[in-house]
Amino acid sequence: MTTSVSTFRAKYAAFKIAVIEQRTSLKELAKNTDTSYHTMLRIGSGSYNTSGIRAKAIAKELNKNVDDLFTEVK
Repeated sequence: MTTSVSTFRAKYAAFKIAVIEQRTSLKELAKNTDTSYHTMLRIGSGSYNTSGIRAKAIAKELNKNVDDLFTEVK
């Protein structure tokens, strides 16, 4: 039996716009989601996949749905 774990990749433009709309910064977003700033930079640029738990936390902080900001990678 194999278990597959989904990860999520940020939609660059949607992610950036959501951060601007919330009048926050990646540094504040990282702090509020218990993520390192370096990791948040990589997530925001789309160069790093993140877990579903972290994607949900980020989306909640930005008042968006996960699907608005991320694409699921299987």
